Amino acid sequence: MALHRSWATFDKSIASYKPKPVFPIMKRNYARLQAVRERGEIDEWIQFFAQAVTERALDSSARIQKLVEIRERYRVDSYADRSALPSLVDVVFRSPVLTVASVRRQLGVSQPTASGLLRRAEGHGWLRSLGRSGRGGRERWRADEIWAAVAGPLEEN
Repeated sequence: MALHRSWATFDKSIASYKPKPVFPIMKRNYARLQAVRERGEIDEWIQFFAQAVTERALDSSARIQKLVEIRERYRVDSYADRSALPSLVDVVFRSPVLTVASVRRQLGVSQPTASGLLRRAEGHGWLRSLGRSGRGGRERWRADEIWAAVAGPLEEN
């Protein structure tokens, strides 16, 4: 009995709440929820939801795999380097946007060493300067490959 009252309250709240969907999947989700409300098509909505969870899990798995491959390649590239470059790999993966000050702070190195490490990483193709900005004209560096693996579209293989 209480479940029936809760469902009726839920049903009324859904009927009054109609936000505009931003993404196509949200639009499909609202349509599925409307079908549940109007026709009781709960099985279809559960299948739709499970499919969406599966797609996100596969996407996340592919991104993680790509990040691991990039990290291992960077470690191999820096293995023979006698500087602090190998330790910069972990810093770049913690934050793909860096400044000399952030490298100094995280690695406990001097300003010239941090600057040299960023230039060396740029030489390896790991980082790209975004130019100078902000107070003091601090130069920012971005690891485009890592940035793309996290935020960009995945390549179809």
